[in-house]
Amino acid sequence: MKFFCNKLELVEKINIVQKAIISRGNSPVLGCIFMQVDDNKLTMTAVDTDLSIETNVNAEVIEKGNLLLDSKLFGEIVKRLPMEKIEIKNNELNKKNIIISSGNTEFNLLNLDSEEYPKIPQVDFKNKIFLKQSVLKNMIKSTTFSASFDESKGIITGVLINIKNNILTFVALDGFRLALKSEIVDNSYNINIIVPARTLNELNKILKETDDLIEIYLTSNFIMVNISNDKIILRLLQGDFIKYDSILPKEYKLSIIVSKYELINGLERSTLLTKDKNNNLVKMEIKKDKLLLKSHSSFGQLKEEILIKKDGIDLDIAFNSRYLVDAIKSIPEDEVELKFNNNITPCIIKSIKNDNSKYMVLPVRFIV
Repeated sequence: MKFFCNKLELVEKINIVQKAIISRGNSPVLGCIFMQVDDNKLTMTAVDTDLSIETNVNAEVIEKGNLLLDSKLFGEIVKRLPMEKIEIKNNELNKKNIIISSGNTEFNLLNLDSEEYPKIPQVDFKNKIFLKQSVLKNMIKSTTFSASFDESKGIITGVLINIKNNILTFVALDGFRLALKSEIVDNSYNINIIVPARTLNELNKILKETDDLIEIYLTSNFIMVNISNDKIILRLLQGDFIKYDSILPKEYKLSIIVSKYELINGLERSTLLTKDKNNNLVKMEIKKDKLLLKSHSSFGQLKEEILIKKDGIDLDIAFNSRYLVDAIKSIPEDEVELKFNNNITPCIIKSIKNDNSKYMVLPVRFIV
């Protein structure tokens, strides 16, 4: 085996394929990248239980072959090679080793047994939809933070992805909050799948803010996203998602409109008094045209007043401020609307211009 390739292109593709190497688990092989050299290209593959990635790199192939190299070590070596042109070939003196060279630098590495490496899942190419990269990227970013990342929580570690009547909807919840994002799409499919939030976040790192269309293939067990020469395969979660419609309030007794940035800044200041990131409690007193934020700890107290537009009852209510900030940051407009009923029922946070973004946060039952 012998081939040449460009360093910058190889580094870019290594960074992509490494996103599937989330943990080695009990098998060191899963910490490796499998590489196949054939037909003027280098195909790199990484396989994990939930996420698999295959990507191609242009190569000048002199002799075909296979490689299985430690992902971290291979990536670090390539990044630090001195020249743009990289040569990779078998070591003629030791057939188990390969030589990676560039300029006056040469590394001699063990080429592991590629027969032990798992095969990438096969995906049926029949059920295909098209979606803009920017739309998918925004929908992932706007919802995954509300999913549970506690693996023991089962189905709510995933994001519900639904297409019905040309409306694409993402829903995530963790028992304390809910995020819902919808977009109109040019797809007539009816789809209802659940994808792990963790792997969606890895996919999001690969997606770009472009209106280029990407291909998405669907099966009963996997979803494959085809981005140029990159194939990203995500395992689906099996089961029924929570009936989220039944927990969203239908009526409200109080609505306020407030500056997004003033509220975010005030909420973030309220967290300065606590060292416990899971206990960022803030009390909100809503009266007349003012919202009063209050927080306290053994280090001191905070009071901050924000002008609002109010319609409805007065209310005192408390929240984990981090949950509010996460939701409010996901709304693109300069003003946001918050809706309430009482101090023990959920708050709804939404855009004042449209209903395609909606967030629900449960209050804290008591705060001094």
